[in-house]
Amino acid sequence: MNTEGSGTLQNPENSPEHQAVIAFLADPATHDGQQVQRVDTHISHIFLTDTEAFKLKRPIRTNFLDFSTLNRREAACRREIEVNQTVAAQIYRDVLPIVRRERRLQLGGQGDPVDWVVRMRRFDRAGEFDRLAERGELGVQLAEALADTVAKMHLGAPVAPEFGGAARVKATIEQISEAIETSPAAADLKDPLTDWRSRAQSELDKRTAQLNARRRHGYVRRCHGDLHLGNICLIDGRPTPFDALEFNEEMASTDVIYDIAFIVMDMLERGLRDQANAFLCRYLSATRDYSGLGLLPLFISMRAAVRALVAASRKEPDPHEPGAGERLAFAIRALRDQAKPRLIAIGGLSGSGKSTIARRAAPQIGRGIGAVVLRSDVARKHMFGVSPEDRLPEDAYGPGTTELVYTRLLRDAGRVLRQGFPAVVDATFLSPFEREQVRLAARRAGVPFCPIWMDCGPKTLRARISARTGDASDADVGVLEKQLALRAEAGDWTRVPADGSVEDTAALALAAIRSGSD
Repeated sequence: MNTEGSGTLQNPENSPEHQAVIAFLADPATHDGQQVQRVDTHISHIFLTDTEAFKLKRPIRTNFLDFSTLNRREAACRREIEVNQTVAAQIYRDVLPIVRRERRLQLGGQGDPVDWVVRMRRFDRAGEFDRLAERGELGVQLAEALADTVAKMHLGAPVAPEFGGAARVKATIEQISEAIETSPAAADLKDPLTDWRSRAQSELDKRTAQLNARRRHGYVRRCHGDLHLGNICLIDGRPTPFDALEFNEEMASTDVIYDIAFIVMDMLERGLRDQANAFLCRYLSATRDYSGLGLLPLFISMRAAVRALVAASRKEPDPHEPGAGERLAFAIRALRDQAKPRLIAIGGLSGSGKSTIARRAAPQIGRGIGAVVLRSDVARKHMFGVSPEDRLPEDAYGPGTTELVYTRLLRDAGRVLRQGFPAVVDATFLSPFEREQVRLAARRAGVPFCPIWMDCGPKTLRARISARTGDASDADVGVLEKQLALRAEAGDWTRVPADGSVEDTAALALAAIRSGSD
């Protein structure tokens, strides 16, 4: 009987029909004798062969999804293919019916469908980002490559103004709170939950106008919706988000900062602060969405609270995962331990280590995720519409263009500071005018200013530039010689010896940053 639109589940999980489909997909004979591994999630059964994966939607209905009928499951399968095509077309292949012919089930072909599956290319699960993180193989460069992928995905995502805004954030906070209150671990979480809810609501009150303005201005988009490290993998050496949320448009259509907050939270919770900072800075340099930064602590906290809810809902704790109390404590810290705005300028000749030290220092500046790095070389590349590692022609480095680069850097730094974050501006600052402009930017923002000059000898500078590969800077030894001829003076900027090791130089720079601001 067709129950489309009724209150009855069609072929519920314990029905003979559904169990027969599971047995059919788990049978090696269905897959030309290949062995089959079954993986169960809360909404799907996944059957893995040597080369392919088949995802079967579980016939369930919850407060956020409805797979209760055959038609709904088919529609969800087709929507999953659609929403994952943008960045994961290499994985998602097609939708196949499971049909009954002559009283036997068959995968694909003609016949009466009894269910539907999403067919995917099987990939090496060792390349999933959560597993890379567990093995200590998720480095800063990979985090930046991921940021490039996500930024491109968000910039091309459809705007969804019918969703998002402060009302949706408020509803999500309430839903998380109510679900934890009714979970098996509710009694142990009463006090921290009360604390979290109060802090989250207070932060929301401060951000209500901002959330609604961003909704009006196109920052609520049809995003991935479930962008944690376990839903990102390496395909052909490239970070590839997969398993985008297909079953609830409201949950998937959100502020882009809420989408990236899952990645940032996941990295921070795992102790990958350098990677989280590098991901965020690279993403922001591509999107220039610095005005959304102020929402990040609230959104990180909400993502962590969702993780706390998942842990609290388990009948038995997972010994391999943090508990609900630990995750709720993380959610509270995300709101409580926020950095204070200040402007740090790191200048010096090409090859003096400005960018390396900025990257090393930024995660250690203040609390939370640290400082946001704005690099002149990266800003220039984005102005010309190329990736940071692509080379630009010599005429892209004329005085007029350089002035535009510095104007852009300081404007973006001002946005970072107004959102309550520290900013690190990484540029040569060879002229007194450039150095004075960055000082004035701090004064206009009403924040402390800390100017650092990387002091390095010509021999070391030449050696470093000669050894460069794959860097955003296009400066060669010829450019350096012109800089040396200028005999730029640092004035009253704090000089940091930069001829030594990266570790020693970073320690000296951090000490200067922590002690020197006017």
